[in-house]
Amino acid sequence: MTFSFLDKDWFRGIVFAFIIIGIVAGLFAAQQFIDASLRMQNNASYQAKTSETPLELQSEAEAQMLMAADVEYRRLLLQRDNALIVGGAGLAVLAVGWIGNDFVRARRRKVNAPLQSETG
Repeated sequence: MTFSFLDKDWFRGIVFAFIIIGIVAGLFAAQQFIDASLRMQNNASYQAKTSETPLELQSEAEAQMLMAADVEYRRLLLQRDNALIVGGAGLAVLAVGWIGNDFVRARRRKVNAPLQSETG
């Protein structure tokens, strides 16, 4: 079985594009995850949920502030979860690109090996 498309320049371009896309997606996901995690630590709703003492709200304004913080906390959780998904997809695309690159290199070595044995 011959894979003549492995010798084509466009296939090598696609392989390298997969590698670059995987790296960029992984870096973007890491940035989003770290950003969400750091902002989550300063969130009042997160602090209220992780503290062991019950909250005693003094006014309706404090309750509304806590509700707004909870909406922000849920948005940050969603951002962090989406970052994990994008990071996983980026790693999968990077792996496909890496495997494709290995196929291209192995094919090139296999094609060049008979030429070297005839000349050497």
